[in-house]
Amino acid sequence: MEPSELYGFDGLVSIYHHRRLGGAEAPAFERRIGVGRVSNVQENLLIQVTVLRFDPGQDAIWDRVRQQDAAALSDIRVKPTVAYRDAGLGAIVDE
Repeated sequence: MEPSELYGFDGLVSIYHHRRLGGAEAPAFERRIGVGRVSNVQENLLIQVTVLRFDPGQDAIWDRVRQQDAAALSDIRVKPTVAYRDAGLGAIVDE
């Protein structure tokens, strides 16, 4: 990923597949496809993410990512947030 101050080493991230459903003017749609962690911030500030969990039903897009399909890679978005249930805090936080 490109440099960003929003990501820190070992931080949790959500991974999304971003695409337009229709032509270029159609609204964008994002679907979460996994959860990961920032595994490295290089000297040049580029960011590496390790996928920790693949969301169910997203095998086709992950297969394209593994094959380094340029179109699939360009549709991947990583966000520096995770859902509460994915943070593993349920046992220590009393709602």
